[in-house]
Amino acid sequence: MAWAPAADVEAWLARTPDGSAEAVARCRDALELVRRRGYAVTAGSDAQRMLGDRAFRLTDDPGRAELRDDVAELLAALAREDYPVVDLADDQLFDVGMVAAPVFGPEGSVIAAVSAYGFPMGLPAETVMAAGRTVRETAALATRRANGRPPT
Repeated sequence: MAWAPAADVEAWLARTPDGSAEAVARCRDALELVRRRGYAVTAGSDAQRMLGDRAFRLTDDPGRAELRDDVAELLAALAREDYPVVDLADDQLFDVGMVAAPVFGPEGSVIAAVSAYGFPMGLPAETVMAAGRTVRETAALATRRANGRPPT
């Protein structure tokens, strides 16, 4: 959403589970931070870890209704979480759920994302930022290979 047209961003913000002015302001701040960095970092959570586990197990046994129900419940829980990492302070450790950067197409729109998961818990800020730079550089390479360009 950080590189989406303004109308799409506004429509997305209107759908936030907590539509309070504070929640919308946090989302706007997060989008600006992602644009400035060139990558997104989200905090890990129990719901994210459980979703990964259930989704992995579901691939082995797609007919298990209780796993499908668990996945649906966990997706709903994630929709209510406030998980973007906004401040990577040097004196803190972070549980990272994902680092992602956009791949742009020829018209400057996001056509894909390069994402990294599976980080250990308790990472220092510099390690998280190094992962972000690596993901961003990989996405930039994919953008060039796709004859893409970032939006202006």
